[in-house]
Amino acid sequence: MKKHKRIYTISIILFFIIASGVSAEEKMKAMDHAAHVGEKIHESIVHNYRFAYHLINLPNQDEHHLMTHVLDPEHSPVKEAKVGYLIIGPNNAKQKVMTMAMKGSFGGNVNFVEKGTYTVKIKALVDDKKLMDEFIFQVK
Repeated sequence: MKKHKRIYTISIILFFIIASGVSAEEKMKAMDHAAHVGEKIHESIVHNYRFAYHLINLPNQDEHHLMTHVLDPEHSPVKEAKVGYLIIGPNNAKQKVMTMAMKGSFGGNVNFVEKGTYTVKIKALVDDKKLMDEFIFQVK
């Protein structure tokens, strides 16, 4: 059952990415969110790499899909990296998620069901660089 749920979730996400017409090869001068799916919840710059975080609601599920879009210092989408999330919830419950690469972005399912403050920590390994980011996300 979990396998079918995961396949269904990935299929929906891939549909949105393909339907948006975004090409991983397109270069951007600044982070253009017009083609990104979901609600932008945070944006930051870490060692000249741009990170944008978008949250996608998954229908009929308690989970959300957290997408991370990364641009290198030359403003090109990073295609290959290892990206992981450590999310600490309102009651100090921890979620560890390894993302999947998807058309120049990286995403994984997360749970923001409980109301309160979440600390979202990100580690991205791009080439030989370890990039760390962190932000606070409020669920009302």
